[in-house]
Parts: sequence; C-alpha cells; structure tokens
Amino acid sequence: MSQPVSPPCSEYTFSGGPPGTYYVSLFYDANDSGGPPDEGEPLGWYDADRDGNPDPVVYTGDTITGLDITLGRVHFVDFSARGNGDGSSWTDAFHRVQDALAIALPGEEIWVAAGVYVPGDTRESSFILPHGVAVYGGFSGTESHRAELNMRANFTVLSGEIGNPADRTDNTYHVVSTASTYIDPVDAATILDGFTVTGGYADQLGGDMDKGGGFLNNFGTPILANLNFVDNYALNHGGALVTQYTPAPLTVVNCTFTGNSTEYNAGGIAIIGADIDVINSSFTGNSGGNGGGIVGLQDSDAEIHNCIFWENPGGQISLQDTSAANVTYSIVQYGFTGGTSIVSSNPLFVDADGPDDSAGTLDDDLHLDTGSPGLDAGDNTQLLPDAADSDGNGDTAEDLPVDIEGNSRRIDDPAPDSGSGTAPFVDMGAYERADAVAMTRVCGL
Repeated sequence: MSQPVSPPCSEYTFSGGPPGTYYVSLFYDANDSGGPPDEGEPLGWYDADRDGNPDPVVYTGDTITGLDITLGRVHFVDFSARGNGDGSSWTDAFHRVQDALAIALPGEEIWVAAGVYVPGDTRESSFILPHGVAVYGGFSGTESHRAELNMRANFTVLSGEIGNPADRTDNTYHVVSTASTYIDPVDAATILDGFTVTGGYADQLGGDMDKGGGFLNNFGTPILANLNFVDNYALNHGGALVTQYTPAPLTVVNCTFTGNSTEYNAGGIAIIGADIDVINSSFTGNSGGNGGGIVGLQDSDAEIHNCIFWENPGGQISLQDTSAANVTYSIVQYGFTGGTSIVSSNPLFVDADGPDDSAGTLDDDLHLDTGSPGLDAGDNTQLLPDAADSDGNGDTAEDLPVDIEGNSRRIDDPAPDSGSGTAPFVDMGAYERADAVAMTRVCGL
C-alpha cells in the first residue's frame, strides 16, 4: 500500500491495512509524477540495524510507532570525531563543514555538532550552500533524529576568524554564501538553521567583497532560520547579510542580529534590488552610516513582521531609491511611519549587552523580560509556513511552531494580550518567553 506524507521527517507511525509483514520505504516525489521514484529523488527505508538494507515490519493490527526512516542521506560533521572521517555517522563524521557541503546532493541534510568551524584558510573562503541541501547546527554528536537538536545547549559557530584573532582584516570576506547563479539560483529547499554566524569581514571594494560579511546572497532564496548573526562587518552594505537581485523573497525567520556593522548601508540586512520576508527576528546594536538595522536599496521590497529593532545606530529601518517596507506588529525605536501596530517603547531584553557589558557580543541575552511590550503582541497571521521544518514533525505547511530555541512559538504569558489572530499570541522577536518545551517528531504513515 502507499500513502502520501509530508517530508522531511525521520520518525513515523504505521497503522491501517491487514496484519502481516511489510517493508516500509519512502521517497520524495520532487517532480509530482505520482509514480515510482525517479532518478535523483530522495529515497529511504526502514533499516532497524542500520546495515543499509531494508528490514521487515511485523504488523499485528496495533499501531507501530518510532519507525526511523531518513528521507535522503544525512552527512555528519563533528570536529572531535575519531572515526574514518567519511561523514557517514557521528563516529565517522567529517571534521569540516565544507567537506560535507562538497558532496551533499539535493534532498540531503548536513548535521553539525557543537563547535567552531571555519570555511578555509584564505580570505576568499566561504561556506557555500549547495542547491537543495539543508544544513542544521545544534547537535551534541549523538542524536538519531533531527528533532533532538538543541541550539542553545550545543553552541555551533560558523566563523570567519581564520588568522590572527587580534586582526580582523585577515578574516574571510563572507562566512556563508550560496551556489546561486543568475540562471540557476538556489531556492527554499536550501536551508541554513541552528548556527551562530560571526567574524565575517568584507572590507575590500569590488567583486562583492565590500558587502555581506556574515552572509552573501546573490540571486538565491534559501531559508535562513534560527540563526544568530554576531559581530560581522562590511565596508558598504550589509554587515551581517546582503541579499540582492532575487527572483522571489528571501526568508529570514527566528534570527538575531547583534553587533554587526558597516560604514554605509545596514549593519544588519541590506536589500539590493530584491525582496525579503523578515519574521520574528531581533535587531540590536547594529550600526551603519545610513542605517543600522535594515536598509532597502534599488527598489527593494521588505515584509517585516513581529520583529524588534532597538538601539541600532544610524537608524532602525531605512529606505532608499523608492524601496518599500510593510512593517507590522513590531517594536521599532522612534517608530516607523506608515507601519501598522508599531510599538516604540523599550523591548526590555533580559540582558542586551550580556555579562561582559558589551553589546553585540556572543553573550548577549535577547529574551524578553517581564513587562516587555513585545509579549503576546505579535500577529499570528504573519507566521510563515514552517518550510525549514523547525520542529522536525514533517509538516512544512503548518504555521511556524517554534522559536529560535525550539520552544513553542505561541505560549500565553500573564501579560495583557495585544496581538492579532486567535490566542495565544506570538511574542515579538526571535524568542518566545517561556520555559523550554520538549519537541518530538512523529509523522503519520
């Protein structure tokens, strides 16, 4: 028998049909043919002993839970692994992220264990995201299911710091970029999720080496989810991120931008001749001569919802060249003309400059404290579909269910409700104010 399910997923339940012995397999019907898997479509099967061969499932009529099936290959990365280094398991994990990126195919995933990873040994080095590959950080190096990742407990860093730590001018120009071209851009099947991106230093004119210190996005529309952009620099545009000349909006969701800088346009995000959707993200301590938070240039268009912009020197959201921004249900210091449900009072971060009393460093705490005007104040209708499958339940059509730490994205707070939609209301910013909620991944089959 066959039944459609929603990928990606790794743990399934089996029920229905007559009792008997079954071999359970899955494939992703990428071309919607409705037939058997075609060449290149991700295929997986139940393999209890992990020997690479299908194993039988004995069905007596009672629902079977916990069928572990990986749809498409997973490449493992752990700098401390002591195996043969072929990326086939945590024991035999690659030591470098770029080794996994070099061989990953569309429909496959890369899981990265906690640690600090650099893209190479030259300033031109960058982690280049290939077409259709999902890259996840936040693992301890023992997990069997992606839903077990914990970004807060397993701090996973992509860093441009490749030389003398006291000299930023020898850092990489871009920590992360994509394999996009104008003719063949990456799309939303390309995902980066669960990392801190830091140390990019795009300080040279020409060849895009003056923009996108943390992330350079040309033409592509990957999904950037659950990321911290901290202390990246660009000479001209987008200290943390530049996105330019895209065929559709780039998605940025559940991200924080702190301590990123540029001399000119956007310490946080610069949008150049492109569109972007920025949802439930927090910007603070980003600086730029023409705008610290987000700057739109060359007729760009931004959708900005449920976000926080606070203390970004140079301006919170700036628009040039007839660029436009639809900003709703957000905290914007000094307000935003034409916005909807804009709050201009202090968001009350728990500790915006961290224990080191220096804003824009890795120890900053952007959780919302008691009394924050961002609590239960967002617009539920602006939660995007969970295209990155952030909770690992296989449902990519549901509204975004979790925050940057994997906690439920809509938890009622004792604070008065001021959001939109059906309660409970989402908080503004990247973090939902609540105790951690264990996330499990169980899909129907």
